[in-house]
Amino acid sequence: MPVHAWLPTAMVAPTPVSALLHAVAVVKAGVFGIIRIVFYLYGTDVMDVLGLGLLLACLAAFTVIVANLYAMGQDNLKRLLAYSTINQLSFIILGAAVLSPRAAIGAMVHITYHGFMKITLFLCAGAILVVTGKKQVSQMAGIGRSMPITMTAFTIAAFGMCSIPPAAGFISKWYFCLGTIQADRVAFLLVAVTASVLDLVYFFPVVRTAFFDRANAVSGYETERPLYLFMLVPLSITGAFAIIFCLFPNTLYIFDLAKMAADNIFGGL
Repeated sequence: MPVHAWLPTAMVAPTPVSALLHAVAVVKAGVFGIIRIVFYLYGTDVMDVLGLGLLLACLAAFTVIVANLYAMGQDNLKRLLAYSTINQLSFIILGAAVLSPRAAIGAMVHITYHGFMKITLFLCAGAILVVTGKKQVSQMAGIGRSMPITMTAFTIAAFGMCSIPPAAGFISKWYFCLGTIQADRVAFLLVAVTASVLDLVYFFPVVRTAFFDRANAVSGYETERPLYLFMLVPLSITGAFAIIFCLFPNTLYIFDLAKMAADNIFGGL
């Protein structure tokens, strides 16, 4: 922030496009580029001596908190997820800006972990829209009983955004917290904890509305509509990976690669 407005606006795109935009393609290229600039163009020593690390960390921390506050005011599900993306991307930048090995590991693995979690959330939002025509959180009362697999996958991915195990976001944010202590930047540890609490504040109402609010929910969405299986299988796979990355962080050697990069950047952990 304040150069964030394009991302919530882009959520009007079709859901598969939104999922790729927010989880994989454009936004991840941006944070990857910033990490490369911080660690390889400037380097940790120059960033620290010039105070650029602290400046970048403060800008990222501001965006993490404010994006969460914006998300709390959203009723449109995809727009809520868009502000969540702004928050999570800024968290990755914050992890790099802390300039410690463990925080860097947390930032780098979160690029992948967040991708699987966020694409799950957008695929779930798209499935809900296609099957029920509902876009607003306030319209989704009881939908968890009609679409239990979809909303279970959504809940798992939402847990990851809130740093709650057994979703992968817990691992990356845990390493970020260790990194703030390692770098003696405890203020940013408080930012991470506050951000996770705010994540919970706006994701919990979605889950509560879906599973616990009473409504005239129509049963059988996930079994009576054959075409829905083409949406159900992808979100189930990405949701499963959100758990697998928590239980087995080095799946696909992601964690080892992050450790190798951090060791190369900082000359040892």
